[in-house]
Amino acid sequence: MSNSLRLMWSGVIIAALTLSACRMPAPATATRADPNALFTSAAQTAEARRVLRDQYTDTPTTTSTGAPSPSLEPGTSTPTGPVLATVDLATVDTTASPVADKAAFIMDVTVPDGEAHGPNRPFVKTWRLQNAGQTTWSTAYSLVFVSGSLMSAQAEIAMPQEVIPGDTVDISVELVAPAEPGSYQSLWKLRNDRSQAFGVGELGKDPIWAIIEVVAGAGEGTPTALPSSGEVVTALDLSVDPPAFSGACPTTFVFTVEFTLSKGETVTYGLEAGNDQGIEMKLPPPMTRTLEAGTHSTQYQLVFSSDLNGWVRVKFSAPELVVSRQVNFTLSCL
Repeated sequence: MSNSLRLMWSGVIIAALTLSACRMPAPATATRADPNALFTSAAQTAEARRVLRDQYTDTPTTTSTGAPSPSLEPGTSTPTGPVLATVDLATVDTTASPVADKAAFIMDVTVPDGEAHGPNRPFVKTWRLQNAGQTTWSTAYSLVFVSGSLMSAQAEIAMPQEVIPGDTVDISVELVAPAEPGSYQSLWKLRNDRSQAFGVGELGKDPIWAIIEVVAGAGEGTPTALPSSGEVVTALDLSVDPPAFSGACPTTFVFTVEFTLSKGETVTYGLEAGNDQGIEMKLPPPMTRTLEAGTHSTQYQLVFSSDLNGWVRVKFSAPELVVSRQVNFTLSCL
């Protein structure tokens, strides 16, 4: 083949290859994502998840490994990340107020914390509480034992009277000191007419308590029963003035007894007392009086000449056994 013919075929082949290359599809060019569009999409996704979370969860940060995910619409992708705990909104009482039932501790009327009691000796613990909530405590409310040592008490004590918000009430429980020496505590709460327990403190959840020390030989002479009222002596109270004194000794404490009789009767009553120091306290003898129905009072003046942490109560022995609340007093001689 001549050289001119070879050159002609080479040119034809080169032209064919060039035309074929021109008809081949060009490779796809990568498109750079718009950062603003990505930010908008992420924000919309986050907002959608927030709405979904608010609809199905009560605590946004709570997670659960076993709670079911909210169902998704067909065609949507499964969400990633921790599964949020869910709550059945139908079971949530949205009408209840967190402060509807709440108490405030005012004082220990009897048995301050750490008071010494003899083994197996009965005593009455009385708290003064204020209704710090928004509902009235009816007599369907009660004081209930929650933990610690029951100390032979009833586990539930009915509210003694109706208590409107802002008012106070003295509520008592009869206990018996355990047989073995040591420290004991009994924790109690209130319960409303819907069987819901509540207590004291900022959130109305804390218990009130009785804390005693059981000491051999303490409380000798305490009566075996401590009723606070009877059929004839229907009300009984004792107060002390001053409850605490610091100054020159000797000094005088005035104890005032007030009681109500349902009918005319001959009654016998007197004082009982004790102290932490083991000092003998000279008390007036019991008195017997014939009185008419109604309210009566008696005052006792007791003189002390040395430091003393003491208690006093009044006891009716006739026509029935009735014992008042115990009042405490303190004397510091300078």
